[in-house]
Amino acid sequence: MSNGVSHCRRGWSSLKQIQVLHEASQVVFEHLGQLLGANTFFLAESDLEKNRIVSAWNRSEQTFEEDDTLSYEKSYCKLVLDKDEPVMIPDTAAHPLTQHLGLTAMLGPRSFIGVPVRRRDGRKFGTICALDRPNGFTAPALTYLEQAAVFLGVLVDVEDSLYIDELTSLYNRTYLEMFYDHLSADAELSAVFIDIDRCKAVNEAYGRPFGDALLKRFADRLKHTVRGIGIPARYAGDEFMVLLFHRSAEQAHRIAESIYEQLTAPFDVMGHEIQITVSMGVSMEGTTLSDHIIRSDAAMYQIKKNGKEGIAVYEDELEELIPENGLRRGVKHNAFHVMYQPIVEAATGETVVEALIRLKHPEMGVVGPNAFLPHAEKSGYLLEMDLQTLRNACLQLQSLPGWRSRISKLAVNCDAIELRRPDFPELVAAVLRETSFPADRIEFELNERISMFDIEAIEPQVMRLREMGVTFALDDFGHGYSTLGLLMKLPVQKVKLDRLFVEALPHDPRSRAIVEGLLAMCERLELAVVAEGIETIEQWKALRSLGCRWMQGYLLSRPVPLEELEDALGQAVARCGIPTS
Repeated sequence: MSNGVSHCRRGWSSLKQIQVLHEASQVVFEHLGQLLGANTFFLAESDLEKNRIVSAWNRSEQTFEEDDTLSYEKSYCKLVLDKDEPVMIPDTAAHPLTQHLGLTAMLGPRSFIGVPVRRRDGRKFGTICALDRPNGFTAPALTYLEQAAVFLGVLVDVEDSLYIDELTSLYNRTYLEMFYDHLSADAELSAVFIDIDRCKAVNEAYGRPFGDALLKRFADRLKHTVRGIGIPARYAGDEFMVLLFHRSAEQAHRIAESIYEQLTAPFDVMGHEIQITVSMGVSMEGTTLSDHIIRSDAAMYQIKKNGKEGIAVYEDELEELIPENGLRRGVKHNAFHVMYQPIVEAATGETVVEALIRLKHPEMGVVGPNAFLPHAEKSGYLLEMDLQTLRNACLQLQSLPGWRSRISKLAVNCDAIELRRPDFPELVAAVLRETSFPADRIEFELNERISMFDIEAIEPQVMRLREMGVTFALDDFGHGYSTLGLLMKLPVQKVKLDRLFVEALPHDPRSRAIVEGLLAMCERLELAVVAEGIETIEQWKALRSLGCRWMQGYLLSRPVPLEELEDALGQAVARCGIPTS
């Protein structure tokens, strides 16, 4: 076995040192040892080929050790699981079921107790067993082991819920992270990322139960294909991963080809034969699991982007695809996280909330909009991303008790690129119908960039949205002459004063004069004005003295998750003396 493989295997073995089942079984064995005085207790996980000793306890003689592997066919555990009931044998050398087994010849005469360990759904996990001198056990010992088996069966379910994917019974991502964290420093792995192509279309054509059955068959075949050479896991949805005990690039690619060949062979699912295609990416190097995931995923995405299926190995040239790939993943898995920042009417306490998007990337953490919006536009994900944000915000806001009486509007950013699409109003209407959110509670915020586009191409969509009841606000107002021109061309109801004016307002007479003039102009045009970026009480007071009514900024609240919005509003009321009725 190569040094890299050896380190990986040791890492896998050491992983159980922090697992609930292993630690708890050691406590159980210590207790049983005190009660029964026996020499050996062990917990074995069994399949049709072998028994793996998950945990072992020996008083003196080292009969079994953790991670020992025994032949299933020639084991005492098989007797227990075949009978599906507790088994007690006073003398293994004299009993007809055990006297002929090689294990008996190896261990010599022993007394044996074995009890099946079952999961909650009745599936057998393995056995809890005890060994001692011949005729060393009495009937109460069997009762104690039966009680221990029930307890350990519960813990097997706990382990499964933490580390095993419920649908496919493969390891989950949590397990992979834990495994990787406990590897030796010089251990090496390669990773294969697998995405089932057009899985959504399969679900739509055959139904979700069929799709789930296909995923189970897929997982079973993947597990069989990589047995002994890697760790298979379900990453998310229709995405799977295999960590390979390190091979050369040539060997890893050959294994990936074998996986591809097996997974693209026809499946028999619920009486239907179906053949699928997969896209696979291979990462040969990575200092963390996240490195491997990002790189193998980027390689896989290169295959999809080219409209093909097959296998690609990550190369440094693919690094530029990583941000775009993160967006694709965010859209696919609805990973965009909505934060809310209140916009408050200072005189009455009326509140609008602005929905602000964050990308919750599984490897990169929470990513702000400045990091991904340019890539979203470049790669064509902007519309889908914004519609997903609108949908999530509409659903989330309605989950807030009494939201209609407490929040007058939901403000959402809208890009000019989207408004150029003739079908954009219909796409918005579809989201509002789906979420049952009233159109007259939606406010789209347009930024200054809209002036770069042909307003005639945008105006019909804006008018159709206005007819639905949607209102518009112009962001970054006062930043340039172009924003003033937009007031002549678009039916906006509100403007948002650029934060540069607010920042300088308390100490800069020119800023004060500009803000005063803009407020007066907007009052004549019957436009509401929001001051953005308020961070100090001095800025708040200066704006109030000039007659500005609507306020937004960190002084009131930072962007917060919906569940923190109520507390944030309460703190803003106390801090700024805002009326609550």
